[in-house]
Amino acid sequence: MNQSGVYSSLEEVKLDPNRFHTTIHSKKYPLLDLFYHLIARRLHFPSYFGNNFDALEECLMDLEWIREKQVVIEFRENDLLIHEEPTDKKDILWDIFTDAASFWKDHELEFIVIRA
Repeated sequence: MNQSGVYSSLEEVKLDPNRFHTTIHSKKYPLLDLFYHLIARRLHFPSYFGNNFDALEECLMDLEWIREKQVVIEFRENDLLIHEEPTDKKDILWDIFTDAASFWKDHELEFIVIRA
């Protein structure tokens, strides 16, 4: 069963011991520009990543460069992520992560986002 989705805690999912896991301390990323640089580095996005919502969505729905069968992105203090941006941008960002998780439900890779 593919567990791809957005969850509120790690306890809700069965973690693969050979997973790709990154933890993001959200309060350190109050602005989108900072977040784009972080996520590109952490998920090893290609050099052509464009630092915008469309490019983020495109890369999250590709991930061919990740060899593990499970990707876990754990956001700590998620309510503080891009907290200096307008609320609609936060909503768009979380919609992108939710859409990516839905996309991966029909594929071998499990894409798990934790909003802790």
